[in-house]
Amino acid sequence: MKFKSQILISTIFLLLSSFNSYAQVPVKIECTLKIKKQARSGETTTVIKDVLLDVVQTNGMTGVMSTDDDIRSVVLPKQQNVIEVINNSDENRWFFIAKTQDTKITTTKYMIDRNSGQILYTNDFNEGAVFTEATGRCFKVDTTKRKF
Repeated sequence: MKFKSQILISTIFLLLSSFNSYAQVPVKIECTLKIKKQARSGETTTVIKDVLLDVVQTNGMTGVMSTDDDIRSVVLPKQQNVIEVINNSDENRWFFIAKTQDTKITTTKYMIDRNSGQILYTNDFNEGAVFTEATGRCFKVDTTKRKF
């Protein structure tokens, strides 16, 4: 009986290990962005700040996760309120477009060059009522070294 339980535990461990090898850890990147917001009225604001992003590529989900108020996340597959999602990523760049609708239509686009780190982010809220553009350069965060 003890031998059977050891085989069962070993089998479960092997299955979990093989499953985890397919799931990838998010790529954490830090981007220094020049963020320009323009309202339909013509009012423009510009700010430069550092933003942390997680680029996720797993079996079930792909996209860019942001916790910054100025930069929206784009996650595939389609989530609630998402009209359309496009993933034109390849080995050299991440390229995501998402169109969402709560009360107004919003189109968000990320293009991140994986070789140079250049980023272009746009967000068009309510067909031009507020247009946000962010450009800059990103660097991969070394997650093997903890600061705290």
